[in-house]
Amino acid sequence: MKNPKKYYCRFKLLFIVLLLFSSPPSNSDIVKLFETKRYSVLNQGARSLSFKVDMPEMMQSLKESTNFSNLDRVSTHVKWEIGKSPEVTVDGLGDRFVELQQMIKNLVLVRLDYIVPKPLSDFTNGYQLTESKLSDSIVLKGVDKEGKKEINQFEMVFNNQGIIKELRILSPGLNMLTSFDYMIFPWSNNKYVLSQVRVIEEKNLYKTEISSVLKYKLVDGYGLPEEISLTSKNYSTGKTEAMIQHSVVKFSNYQVNQ
Repeated sequence: MKNPKKYYCRFKLLFIVLLLFSSPPSNSDIVKLFETKRYSVLNQGARSLSFKVDMPEMMQSLKESTNFSNLDRVSTHVKWEIGKSPEVTVDGLGDRFVELQQMIKNLVLVRLDYIVPKPLSDFTNGYQLTESKLSDSIVLKGVDKEGKKEINQFEMVFNNQGIIKELRILSPGLNMLTSFDYMIFPWSNNKYVLSQVRVIEEKNLYKTEISSVLKYKLVDGYGLPEEISLTSKNYSTGKTEAMIQHSVVKFSNYQVNQ
């Protein structure tokens, strides 16, 4: 893994899923039910957060592809406050490697939604929605009738408890399936906490799978991600064996409402 840009591309699929949540809420009953059952530090009273982010594999990639030798001095910090845009600072690179600094910031911003989840209802706004009840699930279909969205249509599948299981995105040249696992922890006040995300994209003759497993810690009564373990599998034309890569993103030095 000699080029940090290749490392960054591994996160593009999750970036698409997470960053499209950016509009006013819709009126879907199943989405409203999900929001009442999902754990969020925001709903638990958090109004500001600060924390450190470490990405060892990314740092190793930078070490292999640049002549910057003092990577041990590089550190990344995030400040988030309700109603404001998050601030990401990358210390230790000085004025050099501006492009790499921005790449690191983008990687961190993609992960912010795991810490402070945006409402799922943001994603469904502007679509014509159709909700159908099956024996073991509820299916919500959305279609962009006006042709103004980057995604033409989607399909969300919820279990009978109202927890999302799958999100399928259908657009010209893009077929993406995202699966979600949620768990109830002793500290989550009977709310469901995201524990794993799996993304599968099939495009042209290529297939990519990315799995993200979240590990949490309790900070001042709030459940916050301590580590995200990522595994990516890339399949090329006519091959059954995948190129597999592993990495971790670590969060530490949390401060809540300070």
